[in-house]
Amino acid sequence: MLLSVAGRKKAPNPGQGRAPEPPFYSDHLLSALQSALACLADVDVRYEIERDYLEEWSGPDEVKQRLIAMLEAGRRRDREPIVQQLTWLEEQIGKPRPAHRPESMRHERQVGSNKNELGRRNELGRRSAA
Repeated sequence: MLLSVAGRKKAPNPGQGRAPEPPFYSDHLLSALQSALACLADVDVRYEIERDYLEEWSGPDEVKQRLIAMLEAGRRRDREPIVQQLTWLEEQIGKPRPAHRPESMRHERQVGSNKNELGRRNELGRRSAA
C-alpha cells in the first residue's frame, strides 16, 4: 500500500506508472492516415517557406499583401480535401471493430484447444496401445 501525504494508507492507482496503451489501427486505415498527414505537412511546410520568402521580399507592400492573400487562399484550397479525408478516417477509426475470437476458439481441431479434444486424443492413445 502507498501512503498519502497525511500518512493514511492509499490504494494504488491501477493505471499509475503504466504508459497508456497505444491505439490500434487496421493496416489500410493506418497507411491512409499516414499518407494524409504527410500530405497535410507538405502543404503547411510549402506555405511557410513561401510566406517567409514573401515577407522578406523587398517589393511593394501592396503587391506583397496581395501575393500573401493568394498564398493563403491556395493553402486553404489545398488543405480542404486533406482535412476532409482526415475527418472521414477519424470516423472510420472511431467505429467499433468486430470482436475477435480467441485463437483457441478459431481452431477447434488444434491440439490442446479444448478439454474434449484432449480427452478424445487420450482415449485414442489408450485404444491403440491395447
